[in-house]
Amino acid sequence: MKQITDDELIEELKLRFQVRQQTVFELTKLSDELKTVNRKLSESEAMKSHFLANIRNEIINPFSSIIGLSRHIINVKKEDWKKVITMASLIHSEAFELNFQLKNIFAAAEIEAGTIEAQYARVSISGIINEVIENFRPLLKNKSMTIYFDNELDNGTEYVFITDPQKLELVVSNILKNAVEFSLENSDIRIRTWINDKHELCISIKDNGIGIARGDIDKIFDRFVRVNNTINSKIKGHGLGLSVTRSLLEFMNGTIEVESESGVGSVFTVKLVKNDNVELLEGITAKSNEMFFEGGDKF
Repeated sequence: MKQITDDELIEELKLRFQVRQQTVFELTKLSDELKTVNRKLSESEAMKSHFLANIRNEIINPFSSIIGLSRHIINVKKEDWKKVITMASLIHSEAFELNFQLKNIFAAAEIEAGTIEAQYARVSISGIINEVIENFRPLLKNKSMTIYFDNELDNGTEYVFITDPQKLELVVSNILKNAVEFSLENSDIRIRTWINDKHELCISIKDNGIGIARGDIDKIFDRFVRVNNTINSKIKGHGLGLSVTRSLLEFMNGTIEVESESGVGSVFTVKLVKNDNVELLEGITAKSNEMFFEGGDKF
């Protein structure tokens, strides 16, 4: 049996000590990473629990209003038609808010579960924008706001772009809803569409609202986070819309940029690349919400 010299023994002990130190370092690093993951999971669960607890009223209250108002309409006298118009307007407002919240919830669930899919079509961009504007007319009227649409795409003919119409509609709706809710009464909003030098479709929405502090701009895209809750306390929603918007745009290979300053207003700009090599749904769509009832009447 070979004798180990003192120097060889010292070298072997040094080597084993270094290996043990490396092992301890890696275990400590792994422990820290696990703590970080656990903390983030706890924060995520807390945010989800808080969101679910608060969203309950956002869903139940509109349903209760719709049911109550509908019951009144059923029992209203024929000569009281003005009451019917008022109550129908309130029903529309509550139903619109409920539908809007549910669209974002379902979109967030699909994104989280990884089940989101694209349905590309040849889309009339001006058709999408005009429809979104019409959907928000009652809300704009309530705040005596004016909206301008600067369409630089349609030059004699309707401009068609290949994208997912439902996702684009939700993206534009989320940004416009924020613009309306965080703007003062009697102010205006301007929507602009154009193609930039990189051949990207650009859609900007500019408001003259309360604006966003520069340090908070990145936070507005975090899920369930709302900056400046003192100001936001009277505004519906729970900080889900812009998070969904950014996730949808990332899925569509798009981007969103924000220019804002407290007390000045904000400009949100969406950019989408062309999708030439994708499977398309047939026809050209503007994501119409027309409804047909028995007898062929269109509403």
